[in-house]
Amino acid sequence: TATAGSPFDVIVTAFDNYTNIATGYTGTVRFTSSDNNATLPPNYTFISSDNGTHTFTGGVTLRTSGNHTITVTDNVASVLTNTETWVVSPAAANSIVISPDPATITAGSTQTYTAEAFDQFNNSRGLVTDNTTFSIQSGAAGSWAANVYTSQIAGTWIVTGSYSGLSDNATLTVNAGTIHHYTVISDNYTQRVTVPFTVTVIARDSV
Repeated sequence: TATAGSPFDVIVTAFDNYTNIATGYTGTVRFTSSDNNATLPPNYTFISSDNGTHTFTGGVTLRTSGNHTITVTDNVASVLTNTETWVVSPAAANSIVISPDPATITAGSTQTYTAEAFDQFNNSRGLVTDNTTFSIQSGAAGSWAANVYTSQIAGTWIVTGSYSGLSDNATLTVNAGTIHHYTVISDNYTQRVTVPFTVTVIARDSV
């Protein structure tokens, strides 16, 4: 096993047909990996003092989580090859992404959010929704029940998710609902007969 971004040792040993260590091996080997982001040792030519075994200290760093192979092959006799598999775990959380982003709802309706953590190599560490605190700009009003927001004020707002010192923002547009009632506002509520005055009519939703 390995952790993404953490270097580790690999030992390469040459064997004869009878699985004895080929102490006289002086061939050149090359490394390849199924992880395209891996750091691998450069080609290496065995010397007599290796006695058929060489340790590449901190020589390999895998950066993509999942199962990945490392293959070592003799540069001349390609039939001399060996492949091993490592299970690579993500590194520590380095960022989070909250979803959906963007989202559009109608005032009074709800929007559910999720949060996913990633390491510095963009490997997913899975959902961290249950441990994420969600908030929205104060002007939006409304309320939260864990990761579910009930909207109130129409507008375009910024939603923030915070997890273990990490945060991410998403845009939420709240559209006004259908007309529920009218509000009438006058510039002067004390009037004389035949004297004109101004009134403002505002259509409002139910929120």
